[in-house]
Amino acid sequence: MTKPAIRRRPLHLGAALCVLGLHGVAAQATGEPAPAPQTAHSMQRTGSVEVWVDLDLPPLARLQHASAAEQEQQRERIRRQQDGVMTSLRELGAVEQGRVHIVRNAVAVRLPAESLAVARQLPGVSRVTPVRHLKRPPDSAR
Repeated sequence: MTKPAIRRRPLHLGAALCVLGLHGVAAQATGEPAPAPQTAHSMQRTGSVEVWVDLDLPPLARLQHASAAEQEQQRERIRRQQDGVMTSLRELGAVEQGRVHIVRNAVAVRLPAESLAVARQLPGVSRVTPVRHLKRPPDSAR
């Protein structure tokens, strides 16, 4: 007896690359110009920055062959880690913008630019990178 064919839902290339943090590549794939990276000068000028705070626990995608129970345990560990880091980030003046846990274990926050160095040193933080916003063309341009 053969295994039934697995039906996979196509994932838009731009969305997949954004989730993976490849914003410049996503911009090229969707035909959009790559956003200008935030520089220290532009971040200081605005007073606050939007950043992705990547955490050191592996995302769920790395446990794709694990049992459902193991995946649920990892999901809970990620949630607890994200909650703990967010508590520390809020003390630095951060406002949560979003969370991801499947292909990337990270939280998106807006925080005062002067808090970046401290945020990078928090326990569990593996890196801090700027959020880059991609704009879709209007429907009439497609």
